[in-house]
Amino acid sequence: MRRRYRKKTVSKTTSRRKTYNFQYNKELWVRGSREIKKFRDELLPDALVLEGLPFGDSGMAQPCLDHDHKTGYCRGVARSDANLFLGRIELFHRKLFGKTGVDLLSVLKYIINYLEQSENIPKKLHFGIVEAEVKRISRYKLETIYSKLVEKNLDLLDINNYNKQTLIEMYINQFIKEKEND
Repeated sequence: MRRRYRKKTVSKTTSRRKTYNFQYNKELWVRGSREIKKFRDELLPDALVLEGLPFGDSGMAQPCLDHDHKTGYCRGVARSDANLFLGRIELFHRKLFGKTGVDLLSVLKYIINYLEQSENIPKKLHFGIVEAEVKRISRYKLETIYSKLVEKNLDLLDINNYNKQTLIEMYINQFIKEKEND
């Protein structure tokens, strides 16, 4: 005989927000939205602006108070998008270089030097971008690929004259031609 199990019902209870009695030196900390805004506004006149991306009043262009997640210290004011980007860089630094002992600033200096040096490398295209584009475009429906080819002002027959592989080849050949002419 098969046992029948009763479904457990979970009753929802309203939980109150717990309050904790932290003991800290209020002169050393910025806590709460008012204090954060006040400190951010104090630092804002001296904030560095990413060239071509000034602060704005809405969305990711707004200034935000940045802090180092490792030390907890405020570093200054940055655009929200730049702050998010920096946070991702720090996250990947911890994941990839965390156990090596190489600090973030050294890695970033290396990357800058590497990118500057790469300007002197002979210009050769890496076919990996074609393979990645084939993988990406292969996920599209036949109609989508066709419409993307139409956007490129190519002389095309009616969509019924093509199969998906033919359209992918046409799209990729156009992609290659554009890369070679850049």
